[in-house]
Amino acid sequence: MSNYSCRFIKNAISFLNKTGFDGIDLDWEFPSWPDADLNQVKNFSLLIAELRQYVSKEAQHMLLSAAVAAPDLIIQQSYEVGELAKYLDFVSIMSYDYHMFSEFLPLTGPNAPLYPRDQELGYMRTLNADWSANRWLELGMPRKKINVGIPTYGHSFRLTNENNNGWNAPASGFGYTGTDGFTSYPDACKFLKDRKTNHNFDDSYQVPYAYNGNEWISYENELSVKLKAMYVKEKRFGGAMIYSLNSDDFYGECGAKKFVLTRTVNDILTSDDR
Repeated sequence: MSNYSCRFIKNAISFLNKTGFDGIDLDWEFPSWPDADLNQVKNFSLLIAELRQYVSKEAQHMLLSAAVAAPDLIIQQSYEVGELAKYLDFVSIMSYDYHMFSEFLPLTGPNAPLYPRDQELGYMRTLNADWSANRWLELGMPRKKINVGIPTYGHSFRLTNENNNGWNAPASGFGYTGTDGFTSYPDACKFLKDRKTNHNFDDSYQVPYAYNGNEWISYENELSVKLKAMYVKEKRFGGAMIYSLNSDDFYGECGAKKFVLTRTVNDILTSDDR
């Protein structure tokens, strides 16, 4: 164990013990991406192994987990999945941000599709939560150690042509809804309350989208997060990770319930229904 990692581990566990937290989650985005520094892949595995060794001796009650990538290119380049499986209690797949506005791909798309559409081929067919979860399984992460990420936010786009308003529609930039394209659930609710807003639910992706003029958003609603939670339960994965509480409806702006998306996921996962 290097002096730096030793100091980090001891300080982190000391802080957690003092503050009453029950574990530590490592969120490195991402080892060896995009720089292809393979030493960092090994270093990440070593850090996790050293953390586990220390926790096993000094803080056995603590959980050790990591937030991990969803796209296959990053997974393959950034992780020794077998090593992570040995030492982590679970991984939380960041199964969102599959599509957002960028100059490299200025097209509308779903932030967090559960499944692909039939029309998608090749790499595009891998950009969904089901594919990512099964990829981690294939690479050796036990099913019960996999948490599927469920977002409470979406992304906005500014359409180039408001009459071309479906999937893969050309966009010229971020939309005005939200901040720099990041759209919280309350932002989406406000957008949907406008009578001119058209909203749709895609049965293949199992997510909604909406548009009004040249403003277009991909977002989550109660149905889409319910379907994701049901998927987690039916496939017997370890659980779900919510990202994030502060983009859910914590003031109750969308309806009577606060944190309605998070509560919906919790209700499904904690129910006795199989």
